[in-house]
Amino acid sequence: MRAADPTLPSAATFPTLLDLRLGWRGRVWRPAPGWALIAGLLLSPYPLPEASIATFTGVLVAFLLVDPVWGAWWHHLLRAAQHLAAVRQGYPPGQSEAVAHATAVATTALVPPLPYAHAQAPLARLWAWWRSDQALDGRAVGPLLLSILALSLVLGRPALVASVIVLVAGLLAAAMWPAFPAIVRPLATLTAILMPWYVGLMLPAPVGASLWPLVQTGPTPAADLILTWGLPLVFAWLTFYDHGAAIASSAGRMGLVSGHLLLIGCLVLAGKPLLAGLTGLVLLGPTLALRRPYTDPAPWHLVVLLLLAVLG
Repeated sequence: MRAADPTLPSAATFPTLLDLRLGWRGRVWRPAPGWALIAGLLLSPYPLPEASIATFTGVLVAFLLVDPVWGAWWHHLLRAAQHLAAVRQGYPPGQSEAVAHATAVATTALVPPLPYAHAQAPLARLWAWWRSDQALDGRAVGPLLLSILALSLVLGRPALVASVIVLVAGLLAAAMWPAFPAIVRPLATLTAILMPWYVGLMLPAPVGASLWPLVQTGPTPAADLILTWGLPLVFAWLTFYDHGAAIASSAGRMGLVSGHLLLIGCLVLAGKPLLAGLTGLVLLGPTLALRRPYTDPAPWHLVVLLLLAVLG
């Protein structure tokens, strides 16, 4: 008897804002790599350069690297892991490819948002291929790696170090997924928040600066460490629990409440009591509403993320 069809972990496990195939993800208003990059940039210990075309270009290149490109790498690795799992469970190669692409293709809009484009027209066929996961099959490994390398070299050593960590974490998640599928989401959320935050912190850094940034605004070195690295870890925690399946369970709701308290505690320990109180007020509503169906605390987490980045 053949095993049940394997289920691919959702591509949103690496919660990007922008799809590499030129489309927005479903939930834009929640903590994601692009927002973490902006938060790290605003909290950077290095002075931000004056607004200019070069500065804007650097931020845009960093956004492309940490959001759609890193996200495409993770998505491709998870699809490859599903394909291998299907082959090992006895599916023939052609059928395993069908299993690997069935879910995403079925939910992909195959009609281009252009007038007079018939469903069987060449333009519609090209659009359908571009919007389907077949555009990110095995042939995409080389271009993806080249894109990651090129963008990282443009941004400098910190981006290159972060990219290596993301690549290794993605390979680890893909390798462990068939045996330990629960490891994918923790690795993805941790990497998707912490590494973009780090790239943002180091984006304005001068050449030759230390690869270990420290936001020196707290009263003690421990407070500086909390502001620099504690906050992204807490937001990774919140991102791990803010999806619908987790909120539907009591353990997921307790995880979110614990994350809210942990975030407020980190701000108090970092010598930011007023900011901790403001954060508590912002999170009071979504915390009390967690028991209601269809609650989505992710936008409130994003508000707090940007609030801390501006006022921190």
